[in-house]
Amino acid sequence: MRQEVIDFYEAHRIPVKRMIAIGVNRRGLRQNSIEAAAEAVYDDIQAGLQLKPTRIAWEVFNRSTPIRNQTASLHDISNTIEKLSNDIAALKVILTTPTPWYIKLWRKLNGLS
Repeated sequence: MRQEVIDFYEAHRIPVKRMIAIGVNRRGLRQNSIEAAAEAVYDDIQAGLQLKPTRIAWEVFNRSTPIRNQTASLHDISNTIEKLSNDIAALKVILTTPTPWYIKLWRKLNGLS
């Protein structure tokens, strides 16, 4: 990252290292994309883009690309659906079994039903 870009963000009280850390840890963005977006925003501001000082970091975050662009394969999705279907079937079996009389009595005595 160019020194003039770092100085620009420091002049607006936006520490570049902290902005990168927040972008990576809290927003799930790539570090190199944050740096590239910060330089692009700086170039646009020098070209005449009007931004409030509080919006500069948000503009950098909006122009960055997220890390979480991982797509699952169709096989993984079908396995997940099959597992969830099996879990639902097991829950249906548990819920359809009758409750023993002593549990019903205990719930009635304790005001739970």
